[in-house]
Amino acid sequence: MVRSGRDLRNLLTDLLSWGRETARFVEGHDAEWLLSSRRDELALTRLIEVVGEIAGSILRLHPDWCANEDIEDLTMAYRMRNKLAHGYEDIRPDLLFDVADRHIRMLNAKVEVWLDALGA
Repeated sequence: MVRSGRDLRNLLTDLLSWGRETARFVEGHDAEWLLSSRRDELALTRLIEVVGEIAGSILRLHPDWCANEDIEDLTMAYRMRNKLAHGYEDIRPDLLFDVADRHIRMLNAKVEVWLDALGA
């Protein structure tokens, strides 16, 4: 996954790429799986952090676009990134799994719509 720039289309493309990777990572598993694998828990944490970091870049760099879109999923992704980076003691494996399996999948669907609207 290559960082392809800071313009909106490139950031959304990166977001979708990392979001899909995150969804694939948890595919076929349940939340209990993370309890048995610290390495997988740490890997999933990093994937979610990257998704949130890209979401934060979109929020910061493209406020005009954000003002015209339903960006709740972007905001939630960025907040989760901050929680992982700064409030890590409150993170539970079941929460990580839910974010990846449910929230990031919903974000991926929204990003696909946004990219279609941009003509990507």
